[in-house]
Amino acid sequence: MRHLASLLSLLLMPIILAGCSFNLTIHETESRPAPSRVTVQHAEPAPAPKPIDPPMIHAEGRYHFSAQPDEGTLRGEIGDMGVTTVVNFRRDVEMESVPFDEAKLVGDLGATYVHIPLGGGVGEEPGYDPEDVDRLAEVLENAEGKVLLHCASGGRARTIWTAYLIKYEGLTEEEAVLRAQKVGQEPSSLDRLLGKPSAYEPPADDEG
Repeated sequence: MRHLASLLSLLLMPIILAGCSFNLTIHETESRPAPSRVTVQHAEPAPAPKPIDPPMIHAEGRYHFSAQPDEGTLRGEIGDMGVTTVVNFRRDVEMESVPFDEAKLVGDLGATYVHIPLGGGVGEEPGYDPEDVDRLAEVLENAEGKVLLHCASGGRARTIWTAYLIKYEGLTEEEAVLRAQKVGQEPSSLDRLLGKPSAYEPPADDEG
């Protein structure tokens, strides 16, 4: 009898083990998370920078003022007009839309390139600080020959030059503002309301 029981145990053991292995496999399969789907996003190419139209140049003595110059204007100003220093008052983010490397071009043409960014002063952006006028004064003092000052439209360039005239040349506010208007600075809204020039220059409402 014992011999029969032992024989039955030996016969049933592989079936029991197979059943356990089968249950374990099913359990593992059911608890394994399904693979997540990966979404591939294709970045759209950045828009190509737009070509720049040649700007009008306003000059007073050795000072030239303009909106953002194109390559041809820079070559003409430096090669034909005797400009030896170019001062740019645009922010870095603005220069991303310019379709050429202005600093490199100016250097290749044998002139000095100076960057004094002026902006809204929001967060980490540069603002309008007295130190900017001091920096411009240092540049103008050391510059030999003519100087081209520009931003996007020329407004910031003429505004900081106006501050330079007051702080370093001893002009009154009215004298400096009128001088800047002679090289393209738009009269202020107060000028238009009063019907006569004034020394008041309102805060810029754009990045001109």
